[in-house]
Amino acid sequence: MPNYFTRGDYEKLQKKICETEDKLDEVSKQIGEACQQSSETYHDNFPFEEAVRQQGFWSQRLRELINLQRDVEIVHPDPNPTEVIVGSSVTVEDMTTGKLETHTIGSHGVASYSDEPNMASYDSPLGDCLMGAVRGNFRTLTLPTKIRKFLIKDIKGGA
Repeated sequence: MPNYFTRGDYEKLQKKICETEDKLDEVSKQIGEACQQSSETYHDNFPFEEAVRQQGFWSQRLRELINLQRDVEIVHPDPNPTEVIVGSSVTVEDMTTGKLETHTIGSHGVASYSDEPNMASYDSPLGDCLMGAVRGNFRTLTLPTKIRKFLIKDIKGGA
């Protein structure tokens, strides 16, 4: 199954991959510098040990981001959608609190590379709940600790 991305989200992912590669290069340099600080033993060299931990962290992060780009299919959001699709913004009324919330339905794994507030991947629990809904629909989101019920108030197209 393809991983759907808007062009903008795919570009954000590519930027995050580049930033992560830069961090990994920086940590690799720190390892080299830390190795020269103490020639007696590496195990008492805190800067070396910390840099190795950071290298493991950034290497794992890079693998995760690279894996997100597998089987990518670029989608072009409809500027006037009649239903919730990838790239659309949907305003919902929380039927418990009566509060209005607006969420943008983003690309696959969007939370891993985007800092935008109220962004939900289409394959997240919230995104999955809202995908395909039309104005006036009720949708129920079942979470481990609570159940939320939404009324779809408005749907707007993405860029």
